[in-house]
Amino acid sequence: MPWIQPKTDWTSEDDYNFPDMDRVENNTQVVKETLEELQGPVELGDIVTGRNMLDIDFDDDLNRIEGNIAALAAAFYEPVGWQTPKTDWQGGVSRFSYLDAIRLELNLKLLYELITITLENLNYCGEFYCGEEVV
Repeated sequence: MPWIQPKTDWTSEDDYNFPDMDRVENNTQVVKETLEELQGPVELGDIVTGRNMLDIDFDDDLNRIEGNIAALAAAFYEPVGWQTPKTDWQGGVSRFSYLDAIRLELNLKLLYELITITLENLNYCGEFYCGEEVV
C-alpha cells in the first residue's frame, strides 16, 4: 500500500467521509509495514479499508483505530507534537470532531516521518572505526 498524503488542516466546516477513514487506516498499515522493516513484527488490531457510502464507523471502530495508532507509537516512540489518542469512545457520550480528524492524521504523519528518517539513517548509526591510528 502506498502512503496517502494526510489531511491535517481540517476545519469545523469540513465533512468527514468514508474515504477519509480509509486514508487513516491505509496509512496505519503503511506505518506498521515501515516500522516492521525497522524492528520486526508489530501487533495491531484489524485494519479495515474499502469502505463505501453504506459503511458507518461506530465507537468501537474509532477505539480500534486509535488503539492501533497508539500501539504503533508504543512499539516505537511518541514523536514531538504527538497528541494522545482517545481510546474511550462511547455511543451517545463522545462526538467526533474536526480536532479528532486532525489528531488521527497528524499522529500517523509524525510517526511515518520519524520512522522513515530513522530507516534512511540506519546505515550511519553505530558505525565506528578502530585501529586507524598509530599509538
